[in-house]
Amino acid sequence: MPVQILVKKIDHITPDGLDPVWTWKKGDPVIVFDENHVWGTKEDPSNPANSFWVITIENRNLVQVENFIANQDNDPDDEENPRKLRLYTFDYNSMPQEWKDDLDNTGRLSIRWQQIRSLIKNKRTGVSL
Repeated sequence: MPVQILVKKIDHITPDGLDPVWTWKKGDPVIVFDENHVWGTKEDPSNPANSFWVITIENRNLVQVENFIANQDNDPDDEENPRKLRLYTFDYNSMPQEWKDDLDNTGRLSIRWQQIRSLIKNKRTGVSL
């Protein structure tokens, strides 16, 4: 069964001056649901005012995508304020223009794992899945 991944479409700007490494970035996966999930108004990609895209992976299930939404380590210098951000990100800048157009115009992209896997990068190492 295909899965839907809620993905940040803009960088999160923090008013508290937090190191930008520890904030949500464009391309970061937020959560994964099966294809039948109904998004709320704040997540709905058809609402241009929201800050999310939905990427549907056609040939993967929830269990197969769980590692992609793994958390990276907390900020080692901030033990009192742990941050649980994602280890992986979609490399939007390296996507084909047609995919970017789909995301920018509709808020959605439906793709097969083999097509997008090389654009899923480990934030620490830069290595693709």
